[in-house]
Amino acid sequence: MVRPWYLLLLLAVLLIPDAVVSKKKHGHHKHGYDDLVSSVNVCDSQHQQILCCFCDSFSPGTAEDANCWVCNERPPGNAIWDSFSSQQNITHISFTVRPGSSLSIIPTRALSRLPKLTTVKVQYAIVAEVPSFALANASLLREATLARNQILSLRPSAFANLPMLSTLDLSENRLSSVPSDAFGPHLPELRRLFLDRNNISAVADGAFKHLTHLEELELNSNELTDIQKNTFLGLQSLKRIDLRSNRLVVLRDGTFLETPSLQELDMDENKLELVEPKAFEGLHRLMRLRLRDNKLKLLSDSTFVGVNNVHFLDLRDNDLLTLTATAVEPLRRNLKNVTMSFYLEGNNLVCDCRLAWMHDVHNETANERVRSSLEELKCRLHRDMAAAAAAAVGITLLPTEDTEEQGDDAGLRRDDYEEEGHSGGDVVIHLLQIPPEVLPCPEERRVLPLDVDEETLFTAEEEVSGVSGAVKEEAVIVLIAALSVARLVIS
Repeated sequence: MVRPWYLLLLLAVLLIPDAVVSKKKHGHHKHGYDDLVSSVNVCDSQHQQILCCFCDSFSPGTAEDANCWVCNERPPGNAIWDSFSSQQNITHISFTVRPGSSLSIIPTRALSRLPKLTTVKVQYAIVAEVPSFALANASLLREATLARNQILSLRPSAFANLPMLSTLDLSENRLSSVPSDAFGPHLPELRRLFLDRNNISAVADGAFKHLTHLEELELNSNELTDIQKNTFLGLQSLKRIDLRSNRLVVLRDGTFLETPSLQELDMDENKLELVEPKAFEGLHRLMRLRLRDNKLKLLSDSTFVGVNNVHFLDLRDNDLLTLTATAVEPLRRNLKNVTMSFYLEGNNLVCDCRLAWMHDVHNETANERVRSSLEELKCRLHRDMAAAAAAAVGITLLPTEDTEEQGDDAGLRRDDYEEEGHSGGDVVIHLLQIPPEVLPCPEERRVLPLDVDEETLFTAEEEVSGVSGAVKEEAVIVLIAALSVARLVIS
């Protein structure tokens, strides 16, 4: 005889599984998924085959710093990104894609699970496009580094609603342009933006219009061919802009009117042929101006008007023929100041009276850097002046072949810079070796007759082989005297 309580026990065993299944089917599926995700500790690398995160603390909810590696050719899925909910106290996180692995997105889903995040770094991914709100509207995020991800383009509001973001690094990607709506709105604290070493050939008008507090903009090593006033619209707080190593040819009037706070402008290694007279208009706070290694031949007399605070001016390695006293007048006081740095070497300066002001500055300044720079400055004495002077007193100028033997003591030599931009037969001399009162003026160079040919001027090497160093030095002095006589004859 079967006892009734055995029957009741058997019935209970049969009914319990059905009740559990019924509960899962009715209204508890989402809660069960969340429980499963939260139970996966993203900092437990032993359980991750695709994403390995190394954290400063292992226990759930205790990590603050995480260094994550994508370590599988199969990219992480949503479940992995959602598992970051297990470590909501993370403030610093980096994602690095190992060789042979794959990541083609900015991990926005993971970032949205980290409410205390302040810095994020993603590198070596292959991201064709940065989507809108890519950084998940992270309210505490201060620094985002997305360099070296082969990014090609930015969607509207790619970086927006980030109230604490101060630094954004997009360098070393493959961006070809900067669209008008990628940055902002609501980036009130952004101070530094890095767009260097991309392929940027165009910046849309107003691309930075929301970045009213930006202080540093890096655009060097791109393919820019043109910039204008609207390029920098909204950048009233900008203090430094780096435009090195682009393809800029012309700097137009008023280009920087939207950047009245600019203190440093770097335009080295472009292809600048023309700086329009008012290109630097409005830059009253500019202190450092770099224009080295361009193709400038002339600067207008009004180029530096209004930029009286410049204390670093680099014009080296251009094709400048002259730099007039009027052009540098706004900087004249600074050239006497001990804080000034002034560089003009490597140009095609012509030895004439337009450079006479450099003698005065050399004598007046207490700045050793400026004095040294002027002492090293060389200019070209045109063949007509050199030939006439030599013929007047019967001196012989030493040929190029004897340059090593004569050294720099002679001060005057035939042009041994047979390079592009130097006229064959010109004489190269240190400017300060010619007294200012005998520097020829351009109109005198035009009317002075040339009746001594190059063969007479530059004799054969055997004729000068016995000339002593003292005689060579004296030749320079005689030449200078001859130049003075020539000026009197013309007048």
